[in-house]
Amino acid sequence: MLAITEYPERKWYCGEDYHQTYHFGLRLLDKGEWQQKIKELKLETFYSSPIPYQHSTSWYVKDPTGNEIEVAVWHNNEVKFS
Repeated sequence: MLAITEYPERKWYCGEDYHQTYHFGLRLLDKGEWQQKIKELKLETFYSSPIPYQHSTSWYVKDPTGNEIEVAVWHNNEVKFS
């Protein structure tokens, strides 16, 4: 699943319109297993992760080259946007 969000009111570069990607996301099914991996691997999370959203919980981590990754677990394993 690829989720793309657009914010037309944002101007990114010197007031010019263009699209920018900040991160990609991964969907997990087992929240407990993911939380255990965070502890075991001593993963640094960002933005006060975990972040509870209306339909999911997300953690933000970075890969070894600094790319941001959102790791999400959907409530009741049901993907919803609203």
